Amino acid sequence: MKWSLLRSKKVAASAIGLLALSLLISSFMPAEAAAPTTRKYRGIPSTVNVTAINVTGTGQLQLIPAQTSPNQIIVVLGGELFLSAATTIQFQSASNNLTGPQSMLAWAKDAPFRENGDSLAWKETNAGEAFNATVGTSCTIAGELIWYATVQ
Repeated sequence: MKWSLLRSKKVAASAIGLLALSLLISSFMPAEAAAPTTRKYRGIPSTVNVTAINVTGTGQLQLIPAQTSPNQIIVVLGGELFLSAATTIQFQSASNNLTGPQSMLAWAKDAPFRENGDSLAWKETNAGEAFNATVGTSCTIAGELIWYATVQ
C-alpha cells in the first residue's frame, strides 16, 4: 500500500513538473502568426521549367538558352548552383550584366526565391537573350535553375 501511494505521488509530481515545463516553454513561443497577406504577382505560370546545369569552361557560359519565336524574357525564380573551383562569377542577359562580379569559393551558391518588386523573380533577361554566367577561372557550374519564359 505504501509503495503504490508513493508511486502515485511520484507520477503526480512528474505530471505537475511536465505541465510547468510546458507552460514555461510556451511563454517563450511567439504568438500565432497572422494570416499571410495575398499579393498579386506578375503571371507566374502553373508550370515552370527545372533545368539541370552542368557546364565547364572559362569566360561566358550559357546556363539557359535564349527563348525565341517569339522573343521571350527568361524569368529565373531560383535554384542552386555549385562551383568546382574558386572564381568570380557574373550573371548576364546575353552580354548585358545582371550582377557585378562576385568572388566565390568552391561552394554552393544558392539562387533562392526572392521577392523583387512585383514579381518573384531572382533574375530576368532581356527578351530573346540567354541567361549566362561569366566565370574568371575555368570551373564547372552544376546544379539546377527553376525558370519560365514569358512575352512581356
